[in-house]
Amino acid sequence: MIIPRLAFTNPALAGILIASVASRMAILAAIIIGTALLSTQARAQHVHPDETISDKRVSEFYDSWKRPPARLVSCCHRKDCYSAKIRRGPGGLQYLHKWSGTWAAIPPSVIESNQPDPRESPDTDNHVCASEMFPEIVYCAVLSSGQ
Repeated sequence: MIIPRLAFTNPALAGILIASVASRMAILAAIIIGTALLSTQARAQHVHPDETISDKRVSEFYDSWKRPPARLVSCCHRKDCYSAKIRRGPGGLQYLHKWSGTWAAIPPSVIESNQPDPRESPDTDNHVCASEMFPEIVYCAVLSSGQ
């Protein structure tokens, strides 16, 4: 922006020009930040962190997976479901919690193979839906065909 020579001789005019430039810069910064936040949020809603976009079967499985036994509530809304390592431990099956790196028990009541209407894994992996903050809270679990 070119500041007219008059602005240097008239303090009131200089103040108005500076305020105008500052307000335009603030508006531009707000637009840039808002656009960045919206695009990040949109990407987070559409891409699961542990899957490729091409893995349509897993995506569709997560989208339609409901919590057993009533099947009224979604397991994850695709944000806390992932392919997980599962092992037999003292007291039953355990899974490796993605966020804490600890092994946690899987309640038998959420394991698909224990349900009257079991769902099968969409691929050859084990899948778990669990709380990010609390490994002991498991919403759903499906075992691979080899488990």
